[in-house]
Amino acid sequence: MGFLDFFFEQSRIQGNELQECLDCYEAENKVTAFQTKEADLFNDALVKYGNSITENPLAASEACKAAKRLSQAATEILRRHKEIRNVPVAASRMHYAWYVTFLAYATWVSAAAKGIEATAEGMKPNTMYLQQLVREHEKYWRRAQDEEKKFLKCLKVSAEDVAKIVTRAIEDTANDDWEPKMADEDSSCAKGLGASAEGLSQIALIKDSEWSVIDGQPCRVSDFSPLGSFIDAGGEVVSADRTTPYAFITMECKKLGKNIRGYISHKMDFQHLWAAFKERTVKEDEEVIILWTKTHYKGAAKFTSAFMPRLWVMVCPKGAFELMTDSDYKPELTGLARWNAMKPIIDWKPEVME
Repeated sequence: MGFLDFFFEQSRIQGNELQECLDCYEAENKVTAFQTKEADLFNDALVKYGNSITENPLAASEACKAAKRLSQAATEILRRHKEIRNVPVAASRMHYAWYVTFLAYATWVSAAAKGIEATAEGMKPNTMYLQQLVREHEKYWRRAQDEEKKFLKCLKVSAEDVAKIVTRAIEDTANDDWEPKMADEDSSCAKGLGASAEGLSQIALIKDSEWSVIDGQPCRVSDFSPLGSFIDAGGEVVSADRTTPYAFITMECKKLGKNIRGYISHKMDFQHLWAAFKERTVKEDEEVIILWTKTHYKGAAKFTSAFMPRLWVMVCPKGAFELMTDSDYKPELTGLARWNAMKPIIDWKPEVME
């Protein structure tokens, strides 16, 4: 039994903690209500114009416009979900489950929008791939529903109170005046599909195959968010369960851009990030840099890399990331002076790494 399972069975949440959980639940419902609202608008347009896309230019234009809106709405969903801060321990599994669901939804919506574009241009979309993405989204949606049920059981609030929260979220969303950034009416159907909100990335690194695109490259971490896991007074890691990552970090990488979310699944990586952000803390004139790797190991560790920690965590002077990744940044700093301006103040490097 995981920590949160035990927590659910043994503890009744009360007072401020209960209110924090209810606030988090309402915030989650506002995101799902927004998703439903935008999906309904898209479905209405598809019913009206979908059968005439290949025959009627006006129908093709309207269907593409609806697809553009849905694609941007999916990005907005991720942005709004990321803005839910200070998630209580009891809500962390549900929060993570919904985030993965929304990420799968955004992937499917982007592909569906491109499929509508292809249809409008007389081409055949990849229906097998789209069906696969639908199945993936449905799988994650069911998991999120299960986690939400567990969460509500933990809160022990009445069905009437839950209904009030859901209704309030739907009513607030009904008055939401969000509008997508649409391309000019005369522009091609393709323009605008998959457009992202300014400053937002849809990229989430969960599996090694996803992290590996930045193997050995420095990334700047702006936020460290445990997902129900923590380090107790004895220095032991207490995890939410065996399947939820220990935490996620928000980071910037030269190759992938800003606001990348990376999930932490190795205990030692979690310990080192906890040490940097929670125990030592990061000062205003400092920043945290990480290097992720699955290849730079010593000796026998190379043959058991699947079980090895992945992160070298460093606290460096502010501006170190630019010095590491941009040779044109402060060109007057060279040699030893440049190294001194970016070298770690303190770092946590697994012994198995080179």
